[in-house]
Amino acid sequence: MQKHLIFHAAAEMRSHIERGLHGFANMLSRIFEAEGYAVRVAGIGRADIWRAKLDRNYHIFDMDGASGRRALNMRPSVLQPFWTLERPDSRYNGRMAHKVFDPSTVGGGLVTPFFEEMQKLYISPNMPDVGMKGYVLVPLQGQLSKQRHWQYASVQSMVETICAQDPRRKIILKPHPKEAYSAEDHAVIAKLLLLPNVEVLELPIEALIAKCAYIVTQNSTAVFEGILHRKPAILFAKSDFHHIFPTVKSATDAPEAFARVKAKDMLFMKYLYWYLRMNAADIRRADAPAKIREMLAEAGWNIGL
Repeated sequence: MQKHLIFHAAAEMRSHIERGLHGFANMLSRIFEAEGYAVRVAGIGRADIWRAKLDRNYHIFDMDGASGRRALNMRPSVLQPFWTLERPDSRYNGRMAHKVFDPSTVGGGLVTPFFEEMQKLYISPNMPDVGMKGYVLVPLQGQLSKQRHWQYASVQSMVETICAQDPRRKIILKPHPKEAYSAEDHAVIAKLLLLPNVEVLELPIEALIAKCAYIVTQNSTAVFEGILHRKPAILFAKSDFHHIFPTVKSATDAPEAFARVKAKDMLFMKYLYWYLRMNAADIRRADAPAKIREMLAEAGWNIGL
């Protein structure tokens, strides 16, 4: 009986995979086909998820939906063109969240060129002028009126902590451009604007990152773009990129976290190389299939057996 790799995706992405237009899926397909697997594409309905949990095939879901030992999620890493495979779990509790960053293992002459390459790829030379600098940037996420289980503080408590720890600095809130905020969420923002030195700006996040002193967020990936500008950050939630950033889990953590962020003692260049080059697959490079096999092995997928 032939073994199968089955991709699961919504209609538009399913069409891309079937037509060979998804670079990462193409690489996965070639790896599995070389081991004797047939490759096909299916949906993401309830029945598809149950089959993925119960049958003997391997299943890869686009973004989310994986369930069971023989299913993984394929996702773009925090910066493109890097891709990763995650077990059936949330990103903040996934494979990268549990890895240990050891800067002594990251060295050689490749770190600086890689950092500069990513800066050229992501930092625009024509960003709009913010008109100020040295503020705390707070990239807002979704569901502002709720404190979800993976968040160590509400948005209100997080901004109040900034005010207490850095009372003279301006705080800029940046709403997420893809979030549809509810009336309750807008009420939270209105309440935050009553705090000292707090403003809302709708400028592009890249421009706001470039001129800020540091970033404070629950776990917005804007922190990762900040690495390219060498901007320190503080997190107030579980994250898969927590390794070099202080995380405030309770009020007692705040003084040390803000002291660290002001000292800027974060290994930006080594961390970027470790996170992306050493732990994700760059689909532009010849070593991408080997990186994919490493991720499959980490998930316990012995596809050659």
